[in-house]
Amino acid sequence: MKITEESVRLNASRPQAASRHRADGAPTFASALATATERANGPADFTRMTRREMLDWVNGEIRGGRMSVEEGAPFMGMTMRISVASGRPVEIATDTVRYDFMEKARLGIDGALSNHDESLAQRLQSVLAIMQRHQGL
Repeated sequence: MKITEESVRLNASRPQAASRHRADGAPTFASALATATERANGPADFTRMTRREMLDWVNGEIRGGRMSVEEGAPFMGMTMRISVASGRPVEIATDTVRYDFMEKARLGIDGALSNHDESLAQRLQSVLAIMQRHQGL
């Protein structure tokens, strides 16, 4: 990433992710609430999730301070879908197809390695590790 005056200005105005712990080491209310919600809802099932569900999960992780925007960026690419017939993006709100995002990540890693794109392969490996951790694997 090239750091320019513009990127510094843009990032300076971006809100920072909240810490998961207070200065005294105790968890923040938001962190405790997120943990309780995750326990109540159970682990995420990335093997059978709509694009909307994936996007909502990633946004929730970012808003909750459990994931940085940089960590979430590779997930965003996985939520995109282009229609073969029209060549246009498929609306996420109307797409009810359930995907195996873990398999998509594995296939993406294989594709990146076959194209000698180590950077993409590492990002997708990170995505797969995050999904495995949250799915309880």
